[in-house]
Amino acid sequence: MAKSFWIAVRWIIRNTENKYLILSKSIEEEIDPDNFDLPGWSIKRWEKLQEALMREMNDEAGIQIQIEKFLSHRWFIQWNIHTVWMTFLASCKDREYLILSGKYASFRRKTKNEILNGKYPIWLKEEFKRV
Repeated sequence: MAKSFWIAVRWIIRNTENKYLILSKSIEEEIDPDNFDLPGWSIKRWEKLQEALMREMNDEAGIQIQIEKFLSHRWFIQWNIHTVWMTFLASCKDREYLILSGKYASFRRKTKNEILNGKYPIWLKEEFKRV
């Protein structure tokens, strides 16, 4: 049976130097290849929200995070799937290198102003306006 409803979590992660983690998708990604992204994805059935956030960050970048607060949510329909997307602010102790999953090609650390004034997708800038 196909999914008709999906809950996704994303987070904006700030390091100790007040820079934020931005991921670049692989060119082989099915959705928005070679584009910028925030870490996160879907919650597994019966999984607690905090557990999903921690699991995804560890899976996607190999780092531990501290959740600070809820920032926003969005609701949309894509491919006939109703999606609720929740964004959280988190912090982490920085590492020089991250262990990225296969769906990401690289990462950047940018200040909030660099993101808001840079060539990033509108949706990403909107998320950072809430920080």
